[in-house]
Amino acid sequence: MAAFAVPAAPASADDAQLWSTYTADNPEITKVAREWNRAFKRFERNPRGNYRAVVRTSNRLAELTGGVTAQFEPIQPSSSTGTKIKALVLSELRELSRGYKLVAAAARNVVRGRRVALSQAKRADQAFARAQRYGRRAERAFKALGFS
Repeated sequence: MAAFAVPAAPASADDAQLWSTYTADNPEITKVAREWNRAFKRFERNPRGNYRAVVRTSNRLAELTGGVTAQFEPIQPSSSTGTKIKALVLSELRELSRGYKLVAAAARNVVRGRRVALSQAKRADQAFARAQRYGRRAERAFKALGFS
């Protein structure tokens, strides 16, 4: 009965491509994220003297997030769970990008003494929280497919 062996389903290959793209190590993002954390800590201590680094690294992270989004968009999952995962990951990336852009705007407005900075900072926190929720949901969906 070996003649009737079924090859691996193409859906698993497409979903594996989603997983490999999701878990791919990007050294540039890692480097800029470390710089952003350091810059943000310095900014919290002295906003006027350290806002430029926060703006620069926030904008760079938003740009890199857009690059990762561009890597995800052409992938065509063939399972319904893979389609759900792709939508969750794209939502996560969109929220991360929005959060970084709002952090950059808030940092600029803090230095300029504008009250809008507070609402921008709150909206950035909300965007990061939504991104984290989307990420957890995507990871649970990956786990349901057997990836972890």
